[in-house]
Amino acid sequence: MGESLPLATSNQVLVKFSAKGQVPARGFHFVYQAVPRTSATQCSSVPEPRYGRRLGSDFSVGAILRFECNSGYALQGSPEIECLPVPGALAQWNVSAPTCVVPCGGNLTERTGTILSPGFPEPYLNSLNCVWKIMVPEGAGIQVGARGRQSQPVSSPSGQGRSGGPQSEKHNSSQLRKNEVWGLAGPSGKPPKGGDGPGDGV
Repeated sequence: MGESLPLATSNQVLVKFSAKGQVPARGFHFVYQAVPRTSATQCSSVPEPRYGRRLGSDFSVGAILRFECNSGYALQGSPEIECLPVPGALAQWNVSAPTCVVPCGGNLTERTGTILSPGFPEPYLNSLNCVWKIMVPEGAGIQVGARGRQSQPVSSPSGQGRSGGPQSEKHNSSQLRKNEVWGLAGPSGKPPKGGDGPGDGV
């Protein structure tokens, strides 16, 4: 699920759609569900985070909800929240629900993983310098594949540059030397600006 609208104060909601102009636009996809109202023993409903999932559907006092993000995204906030009673008031969650964001760089140690541009699937901002360090068990190689974007591989300090911007391209570990940096540039073909980031190397 994506972003959620405020909880309705009644048991009826009217949704109206009007299309204007001659140019077609992107469609929309709403979902709805009946949820318990907030009370002294019931916290407000919590939607699933965008690009993630909520583990649990109990919103009563004492319930704990946990959250996970899709591959390539990271939780921003607490990974779990608890519904707590408030004397003389409505029950409340102890902290706000987390969101799923794309980290700008980091260390990746799983055998498989996903690297997304910051803000994906939206366009990324200018003047970014993100470095991901991929570390797999000894004896294993690493294959990197680019999918669905026209980012252009950029030459590393220790390697030779590549030209062109194919939609999908794979790079075998035999082509990547230890401590070599493999970068991605935008449609202009220019590498990201800025100094060296933490954990440089693949």
